[in-house]
Amino acid sequence: MRAPSTSSASTDRQSQLGLQRDYRGRVSNPNNPAATAALDIKTSYFPLLFLLGIFKTLVIIDGQDMGPIPWGTHRFPVTPGQHTVKLSARYLFYTNMMANETTVMVGSGQAVGVSYKAPWLVFLKGKITVTSPMG
Repeated sequence: MRAPSTSSASTDRQSQLGLQRDYRGRVSNPNNPAATAALDIKTSYFPLLFLLGIFKTLVIIDGQDMGPIPWGTHRFPVTPGQHTVKLSARYLFYTNMMANETTVMVGSGQAVGVSYKAPWLVFLKGKITVTSPMG
């Protein structure tokens, strides 16, 4: 008879405590009142620019690099308040192309949507749209 692995035991313990793993595998507690707000960031590009699909987008929230992420929709837990969101993309040998930023106000218990659309020319700024808070 094999002993249970420590990873499944720690996963069971995390689920008992109400902890979850985010997209990068970090453990977070959604019941934590300090992080009850979220930013739903959606990144996209025009289909004829299909080469952008092999590169990743860069998300910086309040000066903290959230790492390169694939194109699509991702949720980032944040504390309620004002946040600066900078979005850009890697392209060929450049690491900060199509950059743009905005300031977003997030209330407690709300999820604010931020959409980023890459421009038709990689040397231009991307378009950022903020949707109303949900929650």
